[in-house]
Amino acid sequence: MFLEIQVDLDPNLFAIGPFTLTWHGIFSVLGILATIRMSQWLAWRSDKIPSDKIYDAAFWAVVVGLLGARIHYVLENYKLFAGHWLDVLAVNKGGISQWGGIFGGLIGI
Repeated sequence: MFLEIQVDLDPNLFAIGPFTLTWHGIFSVLGILATIRMSQWLAWRSDKIPSDKIYDAAFWAVVVGLLGARIHYVLENYKLFAGHWLDVLAVNKGGISQWGGIFGGLIGI
């Protein structure tokens, strides 16, 4: 017999009308902000990269990373979207891929 701890945590933090704030979204934004801050510190430390270039790189990495994450998810789960191709644009229903985000972010930089 194993000891078990169950944590019943709602994935949604709160909802206001059609807008729902999820834990996944909060930690994604915190990760992005921490990465930008770490990049600023590394750029300051090395004096090889101007700090204003960090914001440009971060913007494009996030935008292309999110696109890559969604595209990869759609390609992996194309059967879910067969006949419902407008659902590809419905990102509020969830569905992103970690590997698509990583590769998209690298392309965006």
